[in-house]
Amino acid sequence: MDYEIDFLPVGEGERSGDAICLRYTCDGGASWYVGVIDGGTKDSGEQLFQHIRDFYQTEVVDFLICTHPDQDHASGLSVVMEELTVRRVLMHCPWDYIDHIFMRVTAGRVTQEGLRQRLIENHSYAYAIYEKAKADKIPIYHAFAGHSQSDIPCLHIAGPTYDYYLNPVINFL
Repeated sequence: MDYEIDFLPVGEGERSGDAICLRYTCDGGASWYVGVIDGGTKDSGEQLFQHIRDFYQTEVVDFLICTHPDQDHASGLSVVMEELTVRRVLMHCPWDYIDHIFMRVTAGRVTQEGLRQRLIENHSYAYAIYEKAKADKIPIYHAFAGHSQSDIPCLHIAGPTYDYYLNPVINFL
């Protein structure tokens, strides 16, 4: 397997984030896959898509992964989605798991829709990616261990599991 992983600088010190792009082949170079893992801030998102164009010489990202919804990881992904063709998005969507979450956190003072809106508001950067993918008809895959429905060659999600992910979300609420 041939691969290249590029970590782009985002911020400084404690105000840093992640913006990672990679390309790899599993078949000796006949097919290359380009991926983005987190996009940093909007500024680093600009650098990220330019890096992919300049060094990978493509306008296509086979998969985009949002590891978590913080601004310094998610907001730059919106730029990548606007500037390049993204084929798949892998992310956690807590607003989609509302049935599971609601029965474990409800205290009778909130509705399911109210809780869903709270999750959307608290994860606004990730939700923007979700909405853009939906609008552009880009498939969204829930990135949990053992789920390989995204058909991305040589990519295996090691964690978290569905339950392991939801427990901190529930505790946060």
